[in-house]
Amino acid sequence: MACLVTKSMSTVMSAIFCYLLREKEFINEGRNLLRELPDIELCHKENRFKNVDGMIQRLNIQNTSMWKFIMVTREPVDRFLSGFIDRCIR
Repeated sequence: MACLVTKSMSTVMSAIFCYLLREKEFINEGRNLLRELPDIELCHKENRFKNVDGMIQRLNIQNTSMWKFIMVTREPVDRFLSGFIDRCIR
């Protein structure tokens, strides 16, 4: 499981997990890992959860020690500037 943090490769990571979940459909529909948009994503909401507890319940996970948990983040100032440019200037 990966925690997706906005402006920290979240779109790319979400596309990667979608590809892993539905590989054949992803390829057949001509999707691209680097060009997936959240609003048209093939796996929309199938591989996203608001919190760890929600994921555990929905996937009926009995033993979390068998899972690896990761989180990717960026240097805070770089992330802020990137988000500001993306949301406020473009």
